[in-house]
Amino acid sequence: MIAPNPKVAEWCAEPIDLGHPGYVLCPMVVKSEHIPLMTDPYEIAADYALGVLSACFHSEGPSGREVLLATQKATDLLAAKNMQIARRYYDDVCAVIPTVVRTFLEEKMKTESPYFSEVFRDAEARGEAKGEARGEARGMARGMARGEAKALLKLLDLRGIQLTGEQRERIAECTDTVELESMLERALKTDSAAELFSEDPHS
Repeated sequence: MIAPNPKVAEWCAEPIDLGHPGYVLCPMVVKSEHIPLMTDPYEIAADYALGVLSACFHSEGPSGREVLLATQKATDLLAAKNMQIARRYYDDVCAVIPTVVRTFLEEKMKTESPYFSEVFRDAEARGEAKGEARGEARGMARGMARGEAKALLKLLDLRGIQLTGEQRERIAECTDTVELESMLERALKTDSAAELFSEDPHS
């Protein structure tokens, strides 16, 4: 287990009694003292996998600024030799450091790295792809909600349950599929719109 936070690491390392005499699980936890503090960009470029762990464990510590500056310079060194490795290293570092220090690192790359555009090109493309995927997922969720709303309104019509214009609009515009499913279940048991909306916190 990897635990950069000292308090979390201490908690994770606590022995776990498995309930059988003599059987106690002692978790293996990688702590900050197990990972070297790397502030030499040449050392990081020579072993960038260890450099990622160093950034993960030490970017918020007392030497955090030095670690991040070394990360930026190591990225440049790697980019000068192999852009693909540089991108992978930089992406891996950004994935394991907190948002605040990641923002600092990004600003250093933008203002001081001659390889900024090349290193970030794939990262930006991946970000756009993720954004598109999230947009598609939200669109699918809205589509499902509209389908359930139509089904609910159809069921209510078939059962002869009269709705006011406001109630019909509330159902049609609802995007919460969980709420719509709950209302569908109530629609099968109730004979009045009042009972249908009785458990709706917005009623």
